[in-house]
Amino acid sequence: PGHNSGWQMNSTYQDTGLQPNTQYTYRAKARDKSQNYNETAWSGALSATTDFADTTPPTPDPLTWAAVPHSTGTSSISMTATTASDPAGVKYYFECTAGPGHNSAWRTTTTYNDTGLDPNTQYTYRVRARDLSANQNQTAWSAPQSATTDPLGGVTEGLLAHWKFDEGNGTSVSDSSGNGNTGTLSGSPQWVTGRIGGAIGLDGDDDYMDGFSVNLDGVWSITVWAKPLAQPEFQGLLGGPSGSTYIQLQSNRLHYDASN
Repeated sequence: PGHNSGWQMNSTYQDTGLQPNTQYTYRAKARDKSQNYNETAWSGALSATTDFADTTPPTPDPLTWAAVPHSTGTSSISMTATTASDPAGVKYYFECTAGPGHNSAWRTTTTYNDTGLDPNTQYTYRVRARDLSANQNQTAWSAPQSATTDPLGGVTEGLLAHWKFDEGNGTSVSDSSGNGNTGTLSGSPQWVTGRIGGAIGLDGDDDYMDGFSVNLDGVWSITVWAKPLAQPEFQGLLGGPSGSTYIQLQSNRLHYDASN
């Protein structure tokens, strides 16, 4: 059940689509390009047998993790499969089995970064490999592993202060950055539930938290979560000494101002 080549210019012929572990016999002849197409006699017949069908998946089987899934931010998780081995070549498939994540599709690289995820959410993944033979033999799935994306407002390197407002009572707000910049509440703010964890409710009049003194020259950043219950013409969110530096809501838009 092999195939003839037809007349061709190339002296090499590869017969494909054959059966595994089957003997095939071939002979060859040539002809010139004259008007008569003069042909040689046939060569002697020679036989060859195709290999056994590849039914062996890549190793290791089941596939294992080189680096289990781990968070790389508020919206991404990275993972790496163990490099699999197979004479025919290998592809990998990462599957998210829990959480609103994404599957990878078959790929040649062992590392997969799942992006566009939700903050502070757990996702579970597993991975398998397949070879590039005609049978595309697959390994068993790896053991599932889970990772949780970072929460919004997570602590980062170089942080001066991080107030979570998780105390729930009192007038002292601890600094989770480890720098000891404890905040003090003034007025009569209320302890409430925030976007993540706790928060404080301010009346927009005389409620505030006094943080610490710091030189804000140079490059710096501030992150704050706020939920306005009204749309005032002007409302401060963060301020420096005597209002020299502040972030404010004005006509429901966020503004930043600084003065010397």
